[in-house]
Amino acid sequence: MLKTQIGTFYKKNEEIILIIFLHLLITIPLAYLLNVWYDESCSLSTSNGSIFHTIKRSFDFEYQPPFYFVLLNLWRKFDDSYFFARLLSIFFSSASLFISYKFIKQYLMIKKPGFVTFLIAINPFLIIYALEIRLYTLVIFLSASLIFLMYEIYFFDNKSKIYRIIFMALSIISLYTQYYTGFLLIGIGISVLIYKGWNKFKVYLIDMIFPVLSILGLIPFLNSISKQIVLGGETAVNLTTSGIIEFVKGRMVTYLFSLDTSALDFLSRYEVWLFILLLCAIFLISIKNQVKELIKVITFRKYSTLPIVIVLFLSFVLIVIKFDPEMAAIRHTAILFLPLIYLAASLIFITTNKKYIIFWFLLFTILYSSSLINKFSLPLAKEGDAIRISKYLEYWEKPNELILTPYDIIAMPLRVHYKGINPIISLTDSLSTEKSKRALIKTINNKSEYCWWDCPTPYPTWEKILKQIKVSEKFIFENFIVIDKKEFNKMKLWYLKRKDKKTANSQ
Repeated sequence: MLKTQIGTFYKKNEEIILIIFLHLLITIPLAYLLNVWYDESCSLSTSNGSIFHTIKRSFDFEYQPPFYFVLLNLWRKFDDSYFFARLLSIFFSSASLFISYKFIKQYLMIKKPGFVTFLIAINPFLIIYALEIRLYTLVIFLSASLIFLMYEIYFFDNKSKIYRIIFMALSIISLYTQYYTGFLLIGIGISVLIYKGWNKFKVYLIDMIFPVLSILGLIPFLNSISKQIVLGGETAVNLTTSGIIEFVKGRMVTYLFSLDTSALDFLSRYEVWLFILLLCAIFLISIKNQVKELIKVITFRKYSTLPIVIVLFLSFVLIVIKFDPEMAAIRHTAILFLPLIYLAASLIFITTNKKYIIFWFLLFTILYSSSLINKFSLPLAKEGDAIRISKYLEYWEKPNELILTPYDIIAMPLRVHYKGINPIISLTDSLSTEKSKRALIKTINNKSEYCWWDCPTPYPTWEKILKQIKVSEKFIFENFIVIDKKEFNKMKLWYLKRKDKKTANSQ
């Protein structure tokens, strides 16, 4: 009986099962081989210990609602390795593919749903964040589920109460996973109003009562949430019209074309625009016999995710204008990823001309494949390259040496991979007061005359981190001589020799 059910399920879903299998073939080996980097080490630290610790740290340190980190905490009870932690992200990316396939096939009426789902499966943005111990594939999964249920419940009148209960539950989970999912819920509401009118919109508002009331649970953490907004207020920008266009283009470049990680990442700003305009021209030529269908989409007379995409873009542009541009970085706006792809798929597959469908399929397959090869070429490492640095240290280090890092977030991924014999010290913490500085110098004096300095190559935009690095490097140059240097992936490792104590004190 069970074998029969499994066989029936496989026959019905053979295409999507094979696509998910391909996705797993790419992601699982990379999840095992790649080092943990700074952001992931933060997730590991946040999800350690008790549930209470995880919830508190998610607000105070991560500046995010706690659902993902609590789920990760429970997930890691089975296996505490970083590889197993990444499997949670891969699970959600795979589940997103399954739901996307069903949605594209059932509601977008695309004749080749496997084409679109295959492209989502190898999309570098999805692959990269399937390999991250972060919340972004959960956000993508939630967006896929909520959009699917929007069509199921409100557009096609599914009367089943269980679907509405699931929709409300996922809406609450979404709000407790990332604040920006609230914009998606607003976009869904506007879509229901545009496409189905006031009566369906009233039903949606009733369904939103419990999710909205659930926000009251965040009241004890308002102080932590407000700190995140204040952090952004200091760097708010006045975004011009051209800046808004660039913001929109940036999401298209990453989510649709993957030019930022492809072999074409050398293209200048104007060349990227030329590339996009060329593709738009080809698109317009390809639908010359289906212009009416295009007009139906852009005038809201045919179902699409266009209203959701518009709401999300406007919301993120507002965040960039009022708060910190970094609050709407590419990874933070992952809620936009699938709605934008669904919209592009709807527009492209308006044409029934097979040669153009094959053209778009081959173009995106080439773009995504080249991006993946470019991104994961040798040496195979994420930023920081903590695995190779750890192995190098373990091979060359001697007893009673110190490994110095500028601040704790740099030390965290190293602590995941390093199995050596010497302690790892964060200088920012140790140089915070004169007392702690004297204690650090005493510790160094009690060790051998050699130390290691592990420090990232900072980006120009890392204002706060640049200050920390400068303070730490000042201490390094006052007390040590650099006798050897080694470069890793955006990371420098120096071998240091203690200066003569008199010389160091005179400085």
